[in-house]
Amino acid sequence: MGKTIKLWILILTSIALAFPIWIMLVNGFTPNKGMLDLPPRLLPYRFTVENYQRVGRLPLMATRTLNSLIVMIVLITGAILTASAAAYVFRVGKSKKLKYAFWALMAPIFVTRVTIFISQFVIVNKLGLHGLPAVIIMPMFWPVGIFLFRNYYATVPDSFLESAWMDGASEFRSFSRIMLPLSKPMIGMGVVMLGMSAWGDYIWQNVNLQVAKTQTLLVALVNSTLDIIELEYIGYDLAVGTILFLPYIILFALSGRYMVRGLTAGGLRG
Repeated sequence: MGKTIKLWILILTSIALAFPIWIMLVNGFTPNKGMLDLPPRLLPYRFTVENYQRVGRLPLMATRTLNSLIVMIVLITGAILTASAAAYVFRVGKSKKLKYAFWALMAPIFVTRVTIFISQFVIVNKLGLHGLPAVIIMPMFWPVGIFLFRNYYATVPDSFLESAWMDGASEFRSFSRIMLPLSKPMIGMGVVMLGMSAWGDYIWQNVNLQVAKTQTLLVALVNSTLDIIELEYIGYDLAVGTILFLPYIILFALSGRYMVRGLTAGGLRG
């Protein structure tokens, strides 16, 4: 009986959470005059792609889509490589200074992004970083990833590394040939977490990407909805919301199982 009740609670909760998303999808394909019906329609009363065609007519769509892909791919790759390499150093290092350095790097975890936003902006300007480099390089520092990778590496037996060292393997070879291939769950987790962060980081991208040809798809689409806040354009806004929501579904569908395994392995051990 208890399992049945829990199952129904999960089903009802899932339906409640999915209902607004479904309404957004339906109304994105519905003419504007049909959106104000009560109760809300569960299917479009007349199917139309006009709202999505309007999104496609925005200028520089191909360039902005390419910019978004560049930001996501470079940021995900760079953050995972740097976090995993730093975690390997903290895993094999025995110096007390390394422990102090580790906890110093963990400090940003305990503060919100807003509190260091101005400091980050000042840093990128002092370094002369503008446009896409500023958007990519600053978020590439991933302290949560260092923490989780380090804890995951702590579960790897010392004998693995000792055998490699006895065979003459360098630290780089031990890291790239042993530790990194063993951390696929952590890499999958990183792809999801960093991908979602890179795709949805509107404020940081909007501040640093003022030139139209350097803007990401996120900045262009969100700004286009802010320019026309009128009820007659609600279908366009919902179409934009659907387009911005889809990458989250794709990322989680491709790497969700690795994310769960990575969080449990890296967060509960070590």
